Amino acid sequence: MIRKVKLVIFTCIVAVCLFLFYYWASNDYVPDVAQYQVNHIIRNHDTREINQVATNRKTAEFLHSLKTSDRCQKISEFQGGTKERGYYVVSIKNKAVGIYMQKKSNSFWNWKLKSIACFD
Repeated sequence: MIRKVKLVIFTCIVAVCLFLFYYWASNDYVPDVAQYQVNHIIRNHDTREINQVATNRKTAEFLHSLKTSDRCQKISEFQGGTKERGYYVVSIKNKAVGIYMQKKSNSFWNWKLKSIACFD
């Protein structure tokens, strides 16, 4: 009985590790990281950080106009780019916004928000 329990626990641990490795290797987690980083910028409302990631004045004004309670929603799948850079589209206050992510290294959560661009 104890042997079966140990085998089940070991099998579960191996399955979780394989899933996490696949998740990391496939870059399926990047939209989650992008959404987290954009929401972090909106929540903190840091002027310097907003000006750094905004591609133009219109985008910066839009980001400054957001309330700290606003959040990005409906993030798209990978829309283009390379293994080192990715492009995603999110909706913030029913407005489509483009997000460019850049890979810093091969470690797990090491994608960084490069820039944000409004489409209007």
